[in-house]
Amino acid sequence: MVTNLNRTVRVYGSILVLTTGLLCGGLTVALFISASWVVETLGLAGFGIYVVTTFVCAILSFMFDLIGNAKEAFA
Repeated sequence: MVTNLNRTVRVYGSILVLTTGLLCGGLTVALFISASWVVETLGLAGFGIYVVTTFVCAILSFMFDLIGNAKEAFA
């Protein structure tokens, strides 16, 4: 049985992961357009955080039903 708080955290956590994934996707497109601009803008530490965040979003998207949870939040 899923508690109400657990359900809320699951749903809004999924929305957070989806939003972060979209931002990382935008940066990936920007890398193809101008890699030097992305690295200069983020810096080396920011670029490292971007890479790690992209992998974490990919892993979380396989572990959870992100789209289903997001639909549940707005249904």
